[in-house]
Amino acid sequence: MLSACWDTLLIAPKASLVVRADLHPALQYLLIDAAARVHGGPGVLHSAGAFPAPEMVGIPLSDEAQNMFRSGPSFLRRHLPFWLAELVQRLLLLAIPLVGIVYPLTSVAPQLWRWQMDRRVHGVYRDLLRLEKQIRNAPVGPRRDELHAELDDLEARVARARLPDSFAAAAYELKQNIRFIQERYGK
Repeated sequence: MLSACWDTLLIAPKASLVVRADLHPALQYLLIDAAARVHGGPGVLHSAGAFPAPEMVGIPLSDEAQNMFRSGPSFLRRHLPFWLAELVQRLLLLAIPLVGIVYPLTSVAPQLWRWQMDRRVHGVYRDLLRLEKQIRNAPVGPRRDELHAELDDLEARVARARLPDSFAAAAYELKQNIRFIQERYGK
């Protein structure tokens, strides 16, 4: 028996891969990838690459499907196992806003630290100025002795203060100013 093979045009509806809008993008990618692996080659009724294809049939393509058909799998998905590629991609999405928050904080932190150290030194200077005015106006006697004791406490507080090396000059200057007031108003 001799058979002849003719090209025959068939009329049939196209198959569509449809998913719900709330299906996770990673699962959408897996469905498209699986469909391409199983049905991507040539078949009896279709040529290679005919399914899945980004053809509009009345249902819009999801963003994941558009990205997949436009540029193929991402760099991470091509070079890493699926679970690791998804994990890295999600971590990168988290890292970008974190960098946007952490970077300004790290640039402001040294300024805040310096302001705090300056505030400490200026607080002692405020106390020193107050004591100097009170000693200057106090008559010789028990009140003046109390103010000198406060001045000694201030000097001890400066000696115990833990200031960084960059504030050493300010600490020495502060100690010198305290001694100056002690000598000037007679201890």
